[in-house]
Amino acid sequence: MKLVHYFILLLFFYSNALFAQRPGGKSGRPPMPKIGKISGIILDSSNKKPLEFAAISVSKVRDSSLVGGIITDGKGRFEITELPLGKLRVSVNYMGYGVKVLDIIRLRPDEPSISLGKIYLAPDAALLETAEVTADKRVFQMGLDKKVFNVDKTNLGDSENATEVLRNTPTVEVDFDGAVKIRGSAVQVYINGKPTGLTGDSQAEILDQLPANSIKSVELITNPSAKYDPEGESGIINIVLKKNVLEGFTGSVNASVGTSTWYPFRRYRGGLSLNFRNNKINFFSNFSYNYGQNYSRGYLYRSNYLADTSYHLEQNTLSQRIRNGGMARVGMDYYFDDYNTLTLAARVRPSGGGRNSTVTYDNLDDNKITDNYRQRNTMGNSMRNNLTVNAIYSKVFKKKKKKEGADSTVTRRDNSTAAENHSGKRWRGRGDGRAVGRSGTMGDKQELVIDLQYTLNDGSNENFFSEQLYDPNWVELSTYPDSQQTLSGRTMHQGTMMVDYTHPIGKKMKIETGYKGNIRWMGEDFFSSTFDFNNNTMLDDINLNNQFNFLEQVHAVYGTFTQKIGKFSYKLGLRLEQTLSNSTLVNTNEDFTNNYFSYFPSVSASYELKDNQQVQFGFSRRIQRPSTWQLNPFPEFSDRLNLRYGNPFLQPQYSNSFELSYAKYFKKGHTFLLTGFYRYNTDLMERLRTVNSEGVSESTFYNFNESHVMGGELVTRFVPYKWWNISLTGSVYHNRQDASNIGQDYVVNAVAGNANLGMNFVFPFGMRISIYAWYSFPAFMQQGRSDGYTWNSFSISQKVLKNKGTVTLSVRNPVMGGLWSYSLEDTNFSQVGRQQWEAPIFEARFSYRFGKVNVRDSRSKNANRLNKQGEKGESSGGAGGI
Repeated sequence: MKLVHYFILLLFFYSNALFAQRPGGKSGRPPMPKIGKISGIILDSSNKKPLEFAAISVSKVRDSSLVGGIITDGKGRFEITELPLGKLRVSVNYMGYGVKVLDIIRLRPDEPSISLGKIYLAPDAALLETAEVTADKRVFQMGLDKKVFNVDKTNLGDSENATEVLRNTPTVEVDFDGAVKIRGSAVQVYINGKPTGLTGDSQAEILDQLPANSIKSVELITNPSAKYDPEGESGIINIVLKKNVLEGFTGSVNASVGTSTWYPFRRYRGGLSLNFRNNKINFFSNFSYNYGQNYSRGYLYRSNYLADTSYHLEQNTLSQRIRNGGMARVGMDYYFDDYNTLTLAARVRPSGGGRNSTVTYDNLDDNKITDNYRQRNTMGNSMRNNLTVNAIYSKVFKKKKKKEGADSTVTRRDNSTAAENHSGKRWRGRGDGRAVGRSGTMGDKQELVIDLQYTLNDGSNENFFSEQLYDPNWVELSTYPDSQQTLSGRTMHQGTMMVDYTHPIGKKMKIETGYKGNIRWMGEDFFSSTFDFNNNTMLDDINLNNQFNFLEQVHAVYGTFTQKIGKFSYKLGLRLEQTLSNSTLVNTNEDFTNNYFSYFPSVSASYELKDNQQVQFGFSRRIQRPSTWQLNPFPEFSDRLNLRYGNPFLQPQYSNSFELSYAKYFKKGHTFLLTGFYRYNTDLMERLRTVNSEGVSESTFYNFNESHVMGGELVTRFVPYKWWNISLTGSVYHNRQDASNIGQDYVVNAVAGNANLGMNFVFPFGMRISIYAWYSFPAFMQQGRSDGYTWNSFSISQKVLKNKGTVTLSVRNPVMGGLWSYSLEDTNFSQVGRQQWEAPIFEARFSYRFGKVNVRDSRSKNANRLNKQGEKGESSGGAGGI
């Protein structure tokens, strides 16, 4: 709003310069001499603080012509010189305070200078209320094809990492293993609009190491347009990271220590952020280190009903998972000129750690009497390195200049007007540290963006297993325990090229088109050996060793058309993809080829109703391709009685998603968002568990016929007082899965959902208290039932060191958190189990911001220009365009 005020004031100068009469005018009288001067100080009436950038304008009482103006400095002071003598009217304009017109003053030859002293402005209640509503709406808002949760408008930047931010994001689910879902289904996680290229544990680790204070917003794209990758059943979650937007050098540093009631002081984190910007380059960076030991306990009881016998298994597991790694993210934007920008960025993530566990098997006969015990100990070490590099070139095309008559103005690319001054020069800066045309955002300008990305993910796991057999009295039954060593490695190379072109048609229409090519190669090796005590040597397990390679190419072209008609906006899109995939079992020399063509239409529409209401509709067709661990048929052996492996014949899953949303923004920041959704899936990929003739549980994936998911979602935000806000979100949906192609019993017809409650208390002395609780309702699966579980947290933070530092104390899962249980049943087994994660977890964190910026935004630059114009008075001949 301030920018608008300055722009209007500049127009006054410009108009006055154009139409000012020549000396003498029609009356023939000589002009009054310009020897007058006025000065003063603008202050806030409530707190008596100076108001910087308040706009002062001076006009003649006789004909209301503008004769001078200026912007107040950092102390609220102003001084306007070279004013004509006579009666003058002074107006003061400041956003949120309205316009104040002072009493008429008169400059006389014997008294050409007047000091107006202190001028107090009172806030305009109506304007402040509007500004407050606008600001609060930005916490969670709807776009044409996405919903945006602005993290920087909350205190979630004081959270532990990106995983915690997502856990507290409306409609998002994050389970205890770090898997991210929306409405019970998997999503793709992007960072700055780019796929991470990682899934499963790898994705969970990068989210754990991404600092929360580096996140600007989280975009929920449940029905992405054809421009986006169609991967993921429930759409895309895009994590937008912060960039430095002011000139100068800034940074922040943070450190934390965590402890729990299970094992004290086993968590440490630290981070550093450095940013530098000038008119030619923008450098941004984040560095973080994370060390943690996470503990969990597992329990299961399974009854096996085999053809000739039945017996029972009781299993207890204690696991320790160690994560020890860091992440460095560096990048720069280089501005060749106003229209060409090159961005280079890299993310490096070295990590180590491992998993140690002790599993106790209690084998019972059909009368539930213990036959024997087995205890299996695992010691594991892991190493992972991830590297992602980006090179992005963006070009904004110039618009042709259009003459508009005798006023010698031209229409610029951003639809503002620039006037030539008497020297023939034109102002071209935008004042935000970047000149006009430096976009790269694929927004409302004619623009070409070429994006090249390469990702390398390399990791290895080494595990040592030792298993001993005991009788019912815990007496060893073998002289030596069985010993096994496994070594597995995984390497991924992925290259991506994207070419996007945007072409606006007037101010209301836009065409986007582009190409994306993605080539991914992955290799997985597994080597196992068992210790032979007779020969005192390790022998290769020939039947277990394997090598699995996977090569996939996806080539896509897309086109979208967007139009705005009044308050109605819509976007139509179509994406065509050709997939070429091949997997190879090297040891058995088996190839599995799966080439297929897919089409993905999309429709988005939005209508703005009166009284801050909005309606949004979306449709998209999506695909979920099987990952390598879902395809690799060789099992892992960390738990020899519970094996998991992939299915190389697995086909991709297609989803057709419909969504209708209604949003209402009330005064004082209240928000109400209601969404109804329906999703139809074909070739649904789901996991089934069976028990073989040896009593070993085997879990793998199958393609079900179809599924139907229908439900509703509610997002609300209330602000009872300025210092207290409440958010309540939840979803309920009906899920019907048809797996009759696998077996008549595998049909699910059930209701599921979740609820999320968040409260924030913000006090004027710099303290903030936050409470979050998330609950997942019980849900039915193909072979059983998953009980409900909760995740909750409490934190208190205090600003220190002149508000540059923050001290935060938090606790995670203090109430009934970290516990999940389930039950399964099939023709030859029944099983119940539970998993309990370490809780509660306490953390103390300190962060500090440092550095200095030169405020070069539009407000200050225009202020400097207006000051110069005010000093020159009418002689300047008009102001340049902003």
